[in-house]
Amino acid sequence: MTDFRWMQTSFNAGELSPAMAGRVDQDKYFSGTEVQFNFLPLLQGPTTRRGGTRDIGPAKSGTGGKGPLIDFVFNTEQSYVLEFGDLYVRFWVNRGLLLDGGLPYEVVTPYAEADLLTSEGTFALRTSQSGDVMRIVHAEGKYPVYLLSRLGATNWTMTQEETIGGPFRDINVDDAVTVQASAATGAGVTLTASSSIFEAGHVGSLILLESPDPGLIKPYQPSESIAINDQQRNGGNVYIALDNFTWADGDDTQRYVPVHIEGTANDGKVRWTYRHSGYGWAKITGFTSGTVVTATVLSRLPDAVVSAATRRWAFSEFSSVYGWPTDVTFFKERLVYSRGRYLFLSVVGAYNDFSARDAGILTKETAMKLQITADRFDGVRWMGSLRSLLLGSASAETSVQEQTTQEIFAADNVQNVPQTEYGARKLKPLKVGDAFLFCERAGGRVRDTRYSFEIDRYKSEEVSVLAEHIFERLVLGQPTRDVVDWAYQRQRDSNVWVVLSDGTLAVLTLNRERGVVAWTRHELGGDAFVEAVQCIPSPDGQTDDVWFMVRRTVNGATQRRMEILLDHRLALNGEGEGVFVDGSVTQRNVTPFTTVTGLSHLEGETVQVCLNGSKHPDRVVSAGQITLDWEGTLAHVGYQYRSQLKPMRMEIQGRGGTSQTAKKGIADLTLRVQNTVGGRVGPTFDKMDPVKTLNANAPVGTPPTLFSGDVKVQFPGGFTEDGYLCYEQPDPLPATIVAVIAAVKVND
Repeated sequence: MTDFRWMQTSFNAGELSPAMAGRVDQDKYFSGTEVQFNFLPLLQGPTTRRGGTRDIGPAKSGTGGKGPLIDFVFNTEQSYVLEFGDLYVRFWVNRGLLLDGGLPYEVVTPYAEADLLTSEGTFALRTSQSGDVMRIVHAEGKYPVYLLSRLGATNWTMTQEETIGGPFRDINVDDAVTVQASAATGAGVTLTASSSIFEAGHVGSLILLESPDPGLIKPYQPSESIAINDQQRNGGNVYIALDNFTWADGDDTQRYVPVHIEGTANDGKVRWTYRHSGYGWAKITGFTSGTVVTATVLSRLPDAVVSAATRRWAFSEFSSVYGWPTDVTFFKERLVYSRGRYLFLSVVGAYNDFSARDAGILTKETAMKLQITADRFDGVRWMGSLRSLLLGSASAETSVQEQTTQEIFAADNVQNVPQTEYGARKLKPLKVGDAFLFCERAGGRVRDTRYSFEIDRYKSEEVSVLAEHIFERLVLGQPTRDVVDWAYQRQRDSNVWVVLSDGTLAVLTLNRERGVVAWTRHELGGDAFVEAVQCIPSPDGQTDDVWFMVRRTVNGATQRRMEILLDHRLALNGEGEGVFVDGSVTQRNVTPFTTVTGLSHLEGETVQVCLNGSKHPDRVVSAGQITLDWEGTLAHVGYQYRSQLKPMRMEIQGRGGTSQTAKKGIADLTLRVQNTVGGRVGPTFDKMDPVKTLNANAPVGTPPTLFSGDVKVQFPGGFTEDGYLCYEQPDPLPATIVAVIAAVKVND
């Protein structure tokens, strides 16, 4: 029998897979746990009980289908969570629902409930925000691009985006298929085709018409007579004369070639008005037949397409016929849309302008259309902007970037470079620092994609490999726990909150600087099913609020409610300030009370109560309230949740080698804790004794104070081969475990 002192100094490797149970050769083994449930690892090493959640109010969807939560962040003082449901969006701000005249403020949207989810069960809306304007696209291309604009606190609009100059499909090359316009300008213009090319789905989209023969307009000549309404061209630009001019031999008046592309300019003798650049476009507004539609001209059409039909026409890339964009982002001062294997990039600095030519000329600023030709790349599923534009498909990842950094990013300086071949599901990526997280197609592996200077390309490292059990069910034949939604909490902790398909949560604590990649499991109390998550800055700007859409069955009825995660550090503000119950309501009053009201959303439920920092006996809510056994001035009421911690099997290296499988007994145990009240400890979660942190000399009725330091525990266990110890906090009180120290006897 040999005596050893064993100590676990860190828990920030998170909860490790059962496949790691024998890896005592890995550093992560000694800072990992078998169970870290409703605990959050801290970057410094300790693990702390997560805060509870506060009930904010009911979602409109109620018993209907679930919808996404989307962040709208103008700045840290003006941040919203947008609740999308069947044909509506509501706005949550300052930890409450935005009201107008005492009623919830909402805006009508085009998105039907059935279309808010993709075929893979993830949320279908993709967004990109610039200032007070958010662009929204549908991940499966079922809807046009819509602009959600904030004009005032209770003045928001949802409008379909109107693009300028495209993007257009390739110009028609069939000489037998022509289109003729009834007028060059105005609304109600009739477009007549020589064959059936129009569909009802073209309504609302653009069509491009070019002059059938630019040579029909003679080139500008300064040495000739001009009559009013004469048309001449300089390059591709066509101008019409506003003056008469008779040229005479020997006239040496200096005349300037017109180059303007709007309005009127004088060449020295004649005023010329810009007409067009050999092409124009219109918006199709009505469908009559396959050969006839009506349109509104948005950019003047060439007169030649009115006097005669032209074969040089092109439909818009975006319509109900060809599909709408499936993702949106910004890159190199351009707005980028994707659909299939194509990218559509706007004019530099003009995010709704997709003109491929500037007055007929291709420039470095004009819009681009790119086809992704990487091997195995089968259509964009996600986009992200770092030093390159990263693209993910169902089978591979690639990037779009400059061919040379010595030139600006433009049509003549662009390339797509294949990167990795993992494939992604239809889930928005998360930007975390200088990397993006994406989820593999199967739904249970998370990868971190970042640029590597060593290999001069991006590499994707699986960050879920040491905790793959979190995404798998132990029962053979059961589906995996797929990732369906996630959000990144930047402040004050670097946590990625992940919603799984069974309604539970996983948290990835990620900090590459400290080498922390830790997963932990979480469940909200009250048999909650979490459907969506989002993060926005808190009203005071000191942290990020984590918002949940939570579904529960309460008093026999289904309800959906909004809840926010409360910071575990609130416990440091004073006795009883920390909240460690879920779906909670807090009642505070200078005058002591014995009745807590405002609990209608907990009707008929058994709830935990923390009263002035002490655990109060559980209660059942009746008529929206509970009655307390004693009075207090601060009460937190909500669902119980348990926080559990179980380190890996004890490993002690001695002269005989490993202590694995050797009989071990813990003679005494010391918990080093911080800002903790109570808890229980034992060899299993079924056999536990209380941890005594209370001051035995404190007067009866004194609220418990937060304890920091070493607590010696009489460990209720005998000799086992595993040498497990477990800690649990089932009460509505805080707990932070800094280290575990044990005197261990090992049977050699």
